[in-house]
Amino acid sequence: MFHVHLLSDTVQLAADDQLLILNSAADPFVPVAAHQLPMGTIILAEDNIAALQSAQAGIAHAGGTASQRLQHVAFHRYAAHYPPGTMNVAVINLLYQPSKAFITYGLEVAQYALKPGGHLYVSGAKNRGILSVARRMHEQFGNVETLDI
Repeated sequence: MFHVHLLSDTVQLAADDQLLILNSAADPFVPVAAHQLPMGTIILAEDNIAALQSAQAGIAHAGGTASQRLQHVAFHRYAAHYPPGTMNVAVINLLYQPSKAFITYGLEVAQYALKPGGHLYVSGAKNRGILSVARRMHEQFGNVETLDI
């Protein structure tokens, strides 16, 4: 069974982290992250405009300065707009990826975006290919810890 709050229950953030959310703006983790990052930046690399607008509205409704630190770029254009190695944390939820190609691309963007020592969190279900993604992550990053499947 897919646990919809897995990212919210798992991801550890420092107050000033730079967070990249990869095509997963609809995840319930987004407003939680906005609350946990009083000084950090959130970049929503998102192609689904409805999910993006909903996330932006939810963050703005929560108040505070989070909406001022929220940035958006199209998922497929992240590398064209941001330099490599600048993010502390990246997250991707497989539930919101329309195909294996999006998942593969998301891992490549995470590898490009993360600082050395940064963390990538991937949430997904067995029937959405999480085991294959874990193997691919191990190949790309060399270090994978499975928390919950």
